Amino acid sequence: MSSPGAIDLRCQIDSMVEPIEGRLSDGSGRSLPFRGWIEFAATLMSLAEDVKREESKSPQEEKSDE
Repeated sequence: MSSPGAIDLRCQIDSMVEPIEGRLSDGSGRSLPFRGWIEFAATLMSLAEDVKREESKSPQEEKSDE
């Protein structure tokens, strides 16, 4: 099992709203809304899994191009 690497994410939270509400976005331009802590966690996991999936594809694509 490999250790996790760093993931760059941006989080916007409307601090005046209860429950917590905002958007999470990654470096590729994908942006997802969330409302509440459970949706925040699910959105964070979704973006992290997408980044991990893209990173695992990249080395294979580079090898096939050679």
